[in-house]
Amino acid sequence: MHLHKIDTVLVKDNVRLDVLYESNPFAMGEAISLIIRLRHLGSAKADRQSMEKLQELEELRTEKHQQQGEDHTSWFMSNIWNSLNQEQRFKDEDHIKCINAWEKQKAYNKPVEFFSFYVQILGSFKYNANVVDAKRFQHTSKLVGVEPRTSEEKTRSERSNMDEIEKFVNTNMNGLSHAATQIDGGREGEQNQMDVPILVIPQTLLFTELTLNPGDLKVFHFKSAKLPLSLPHSYSMSKNFNISYVLQIGGITETTVPMTTVAFKFPLSICSYIDNRGCQYVSTLDQSTVILPPGHTKEISESKRRRTTSSIAATFPKRKSSVQSAEDINGYLKRQSDIKKEFRDLISNEENAGGEFDELTEKLLKFQFGDNIDSDHENVDDMSKLLDNKMHRALRSNIQLLKSNLASMSLPNIEPTGDSIQSVLNNLKKDYVVNRNGEMVCKINLSKLLYFKSEDIDLIIEFPGESKHKITAVTTTLEMVEVINHRFLRDKSRTKSKAITYPLYSTHSICFGECEKVPIKLLTYRSPSNIPLCQFITNVFQVKFMISFKFVLVDVENSSTLVEFYKDKHGKLFRAKDHLEGEEFTFYVPLTVLPTDKQFGGW
Repeated sequence: MHLHKIDTVLVKDNVRLDVLYESNPFAMGEAISLIIRLRHLGSAKADRQSMEKLQELEELRTEKHQQQGEDHTSWFMSNIWNSLNQEQRFKDEDHIKCINAWEKQKAYNKPVEFFSFYVQILGSFKYNANVVDAKRFQHTSKLVGVEPRTSEEKTRSERSNMDEIEKFVNTNMNGLSHAATQIDGGREGEQNQMDVPILVIPQTLLFTELTLNPGDLKVFHFKSAKLPLSLPHSYSMSKNFNISYVLQIGGITETTVPMTTVAFKFPLSICSYIDNRGCQYVSTLDQSTVILPPGHTKEISESKRRRTTSSIAATFPKRKSSVQSAEDINGYLKRQSDIKKEFRDLISNEENAGGEFDELTEKLLKFQFGDNIDSDHENVDDMSKLLDNKMHRALRSNIQLLKSNLASMSLPNIEPTGDSIQSVLNNLKKDYVVNRNGEMVCKINLSKLLYFKSEDIDLIIEFPGESKHKITAVTTTLEMVEVINHRFLRDKSRTKSKAITYPLYSTHSICFGECEKVPIKLLTYRSPSNIPLCQFITNVFQVKFMISFKFVLVDVENSSTLVEFYKDKHGKLFRAKDHLEGEEFTFYVPLTVLPTDKQFGGW
């Protein structure tokens, strides 16, 4: 596991592109901040070695050709002998193969030139037009000049670009993994899928006319404007809806005509926003596309990266070897002496010239670290600060406040002030009494009033002491529920939409005998490539969570779980029945699942 999510792809055979994300997932109200690295996989040493080897091999081949040209008879007899003995021919073939191998290595280590690269972020909302009325979304794309498109209208180039990167960024850790831009795992031809843009961060120039020599590493920092609080949560588990955010990095890789372009798409995970009162925004999906200003990019020079590494080493000092050479010690002492002498000279000169203290400090730093120290004081260029999960974040501080209020049992009931905000903390319960026909069946005791995504759910089922029915089996399932707003349904005759459930985790319990309590643990999936969901609300549909319980009830008076199979004067023997008739009883318990303040990192 890595502290940060990292996506990797090969731009060329010898150039690798890495994307390091500051957060995983990102939160609404925060900026998307990431590091982009371009590394030449070759080395200058290997380049020199390949050139030397090629020169040696070429000299040997030239010398051999000259010898063959000087002695025609010898050359003729040698060819006759080679027809009988293949040893010399094999040596010649090996010589040619060796030359080809070193030429490939030389090409692998040669410098690479890029004309320009860009970064942009796109968000899209996809829906099944067979279920949802497409007329409600026709006006949403006029601002960006793109009409909603079906799956069949997408070009093959767009699909190939996504397929090229999916093998790097998508994993199939479980059955819940889905493609970044497809509904329900990308089954084509089953649905009339429509695509509506909801977010656009225009192309931001990353660099122009970049040359990478063997072993070179170029690092760039990209930061967007803050995301609106009303954007919807990333969502890819549904058969009818998909909300995806994609980071696209592309550019021109060949400066010669015709120019070659590339485009790589990386999925972004974005979670919804919760304020410090426990209120959540209701996202509006049929509004105009949100267009943010272009992001900011800046190159992080090698001196800045080296200084960042030294600052991290100072924070976490490593054990130094007690054995040092005399040259190292003398060099260190000489360096310290030069710095002190330069400092005294600067003090003397500044006192005479009446200079400022800031100018004096700048000159001293310039002497100690070089000419590239001028911009080192900018926090945006400090790698340790660019990728720091402990930076203040509005959503994470709100979640921590809710956790503290939850521990002190001081959660308030908030009345929403408008249609765009809805409270998620009203009417929270963790104890439920389940009745059937006026008779108590069981009690459900949850471990918490609310849960945060990726947390395990612990609960206890408590049975009554005396009852007319006996519970012989319990199936407990954590389910995600999707409810569509009936006003957006294509079938106008339906005044109420049916909830669609997606099981996430299930456990089955039997043979608990005379136990009065049965503990249940529901495990939620955890994967950096497939962030768990939390509940969120849009004006088209909403996602919430429930726990379904399925009991098998057996009438105690009219049926028995045992059957007599032997009897004598000493007594009777009983065994359990092979088949037992019972009645199925199903009920649901609502569950509140909120975003978490934790990061999921990456593989």
